[in-house]
Amino acid sequence: MIKQINTNIFLGLKAEVVDDVPSIPSEFKKDLPNFDKGQAVVKAPDVEAVGVKGLPYCVTQHGN
Repeated sequence: MIKQINTNIFLGLKAEVVDDVPSIPSEFKKDLPNFDKGQAVVKAPDVEAVGVKGLPYCVTQHGN
């Protein structure tokens, strides 16, 4: 649980914002301003930063 508290999720950010956030993984700094809708980077302790891209459709069933 403690490690989950230290997890960061970075969505597409403007280039000037990326430069001001020290916790953004350096390997993603140039890519964040160019992310498409639904893309993100997840950074957690003891885990390499990974890129995440949303699916084009919903996978959650709503209703009965």
